[in-house]
Amino acid sequence: MNPGTKLLRAAVLMSTSLALTACGGAMTDEGEGGQELAYEDSAPGSAPASEALPTEDEPVGGESDSEQPEGHVTQLALGCPSTTVNWSQARTVAWNSNTGTVGTYQCYGTLPTTSHGFTVSATLTGADRIGTAQYMCSNGSWIRKSGTCDGAVISAFAATGSTMTCSSADALRSKLIGWYLADIKRCADISGLNWWVEQYNNNPACSPANNYNGYSNKDACWRAYFREVANSVENSYNEAQATGHIPLVDEVGTCGALAYPWSSVSAYGTSCKYRP
Repeated sequence: MNPGTKLLRAAVLMSTSLALTACGGAMTDEGEGGQELAYEDSAPGSAPASEALPTEDEPVGGESDSEQPEGHVTQLALGCPSTTVNWSQARTVAWNSNTGTVGTYQCYGTLPTTSHGFTVSATLTGADRIGTAQYMCSNGSWIRKSGTCDGAVISAFAATGSTMTCSSADALRSKLIGWYLADIKRCADISGLNWWVEQYNNNPACSPANNYNGYSNKDACWRAYFREVANSVENSYNEAQATGHIPLVDEVGTCGALAYPWSSVSAYGTSCKYRP
């Protein structure tokens, strides 16, 4: 190739290379000696063409702000609605020895609307029971964590309207109450006690004039009448002596369907307990 032709070709190549560089293109050609000439579209110091730069929509490192896949919705744990509940507890020890109080007691209550993870106490709905229960709300379901249940103890007056007394500062009344406790295994009802006080003070059935009706003294005479009257009501005196506790007819009269104490009567004899 003559020198003029070489110069012309070099000029053409240079102009073409400049044009391609301005347009972001690349060109290869063979130089002298058969070497391939390469023209890159990146300027010195710039990032290689194969590396993508981060954009505002994608954080550095190529990870999104959320690790959840696109379109995923987090499901929140469900709260629990207000509802009614019941729980029970077995009682194996009799209240003041009355075996009618042994058994399983059922309690009923209500729970308030509560958020997931919270524990609340049930509110009892019946006056015949005492106890507590704790329930935890777990994703829409109530789970009982603990609970106690027993029969409520109320006064005999609340149960049947009977006003009972187990002691008195008055000597005669205290003596008569002792007869109630020993002979029919219960405290005295006020109306009955008042009647016996009247008889003891004013009725001549037991007096020196009739030699105390054959008994050794006034107290022995009236004690015999006391037992006779008790036996006239479904043999109450004999039943109490045989069983060692209040006769059934007296228990019903004092407590209705509830239980009366069979022991520690002088301490608890004005009370009645709900049964299982």
